Amino acid sequence: EYFEDIVGVTNDKTKEVYYFNRDSILIYNIKSDELKTIRFKKRCPLDLVVGMNFIDKENNKLYIYETHHIGQYAGPSMVSLDLHSYTWKVESDFQLDKELHHHGYFYNSLNRKYTLFGGYGRMRYSDTFYSYNLDSSTWSTENNIKGETIFPRYFLSMGNHQNNKELY
Repeated sequence: EYFEDIVGVTNDKTKEVYYFNRDSILIYNIKSDELKTIRFKKRCPLDLVVGMNFIDKENNKLYIYETHHIGQYAGPSMVSLDLHSYTWKVESDFQLDKELHHHGYFYNSLNRKYTLFGGYGRMRYSDTFYSYNLDSSTWSTENNIKGETIFPRYFLSMGNHQNNKELY
């Protein structure tokens, strides 16, 4: 099936790749070579512009977010899709003060926080770490970052080394 506007993400726990839009999800299992399409009973409540996303593997949920909508927008900014029932849940309607195109991100399953850094919006590069707490559905600014100064940037990647608890 062809999706006009699609976003994708992989789940290394289930060995699946998800391609989705507001109406359906296409799931490809890398191990079994199985491909299936599921139409949602209710449409995704988030207006997908960039469709940034991450997987909570422990709870089998796909989170999709938009940091900021330009112009009038009254919908949610963070939603989750239960990958068992394929039902949507609005998680938050709070928007950051600007869009952060091409930011880096990392999901920490131990503290259930999704952290992003950098990006570009309002003609400026960002040098701020923002964290989204999945349990309280709130965004916060991280002020306790240790190490060398990181200058504002975009088009970046983030990864971690679990043994020494560092983020690169």
